[in-house]
Amino acid sequence: MKQLLTFLFILLCLAPSVKAADSNNRVILVTVDGVRWRELFGATDSILFLDKTHVRDSAELHKLYDRATLDERLDALIPFTRSVIEKQGLVIGNRWKGCKMDVTNGMQFSYPGYNEIFTGHPDDVNITSNDKIKNPNVSVFELANNTPKYHGKVLIFGSWDLFPYIFNVWRSKLEVNGGRDHALSPKPTKTEKLLDEINDNLPRHFDYLRYDALTLNYALEAMRTRHPELVCIGFGEPDDFAHEARYDEYLKAITRFDGYLKRIWEFVQNDKFYRGKTTIIVTTDHGRGYSTSVERAGIFRSHSTDFEHSGETWLMAIGNQIPAKGVIEGPCQYYTNQVAATVANLLGIPFTINAPGTGKAMKF
Repeated sequence: MKQLLTFLFILLCLAPSVKAADSNNRVILVTVDGVRWRELFGATDSILFLDKTHVRDSAELHKLYDRATLDERLDALIPFTRSVIEKQGLVIGNRWKGCKMDVTNGMQFSYPGYNEIFTGHPDDVNITSNDKIKNPNVSVFELANNTPKYHGKVLIFGSWDLFPYIFNVWRSKLEVNGGRDHALSPKPTKTEKLLDEINDNLPRHFDYLRYDALTLNYALEAMRTRHPELVCIGFGEPDDFAHEARYDEYLKAITRFDGYLKRIWEFVQNDKFYRGKTTIIVTTDHGRGYSTSVERAGIFRSHSTDFEHSGETWLMAIGNQIPAKGVIEGPCQYYTNQVAATVANLLGIPFTINAPGTGKAMKF
């Protein structure tokens, strides 16, 4: 009897530790630069789709995306989002259904948008351009890395070479792989060495932006070998093709991005470290210009407070802490400054940022 009681006592003592280990949450925050909510919910813009100044190969574009119904067009543009995220997760930002999401910064372009996403508040004093300025603000990634639970378990990957500045690696000591950077690992795998070689030798379409496919594969390989618990993956191609007034390439970049989300989700489902314990949040740093006027439709290539609708954003989420609500209908209003607090809440860490305009965690 005494041995039995001792055994039961040991089990009771161990139970809380087992429960805590099982409840460890991982979060992957995915960003994509400058994708409008209009494409996510409305597929192709009919004016731009037929505009030869924004489409180089009309026949190819029609083959890819021209379908009889809206549902069919959306299925062609973003098949994974439609078939998996909308069914197993939730999507915020369909303004046609009364659900709005907006930035709170007064700039409505990239660096201010990313600062708002990652730190949870706008900074219209210090972050007023896309210049390579070391961010004075603390991100939720830095907060997590400074906790005993997540220290050394935070990795960041971004196609844009500004990511080390956005996360201020000099102060934060975060591991950030941005732009043309090589693999983060001190002992690169064969895959990472190959990615480094490709990264160095591919012709450069954008001087400041590496191809998103490289960013994806750097991230997936590091997740496979190092199992970080908080990850950021930032993609950039859609915004830059839009700036080139290439609506055709912008649409194709969105489809590739949708495929990258599929790759991330499938990786999570097939890795026992992440499976059943991971939440994926997806959002964008800003909107784009939009006009129903044929003469002004080309403002889609731009975004700032000078172009209407540039502050309109969206968010998707799927995973172990996300209810299957599909496309959220309003009335509702969300803001980009809520993302950082939401990440902290999912991780179960205190969100101690108290700057003016700091957002509260979203409730799903």
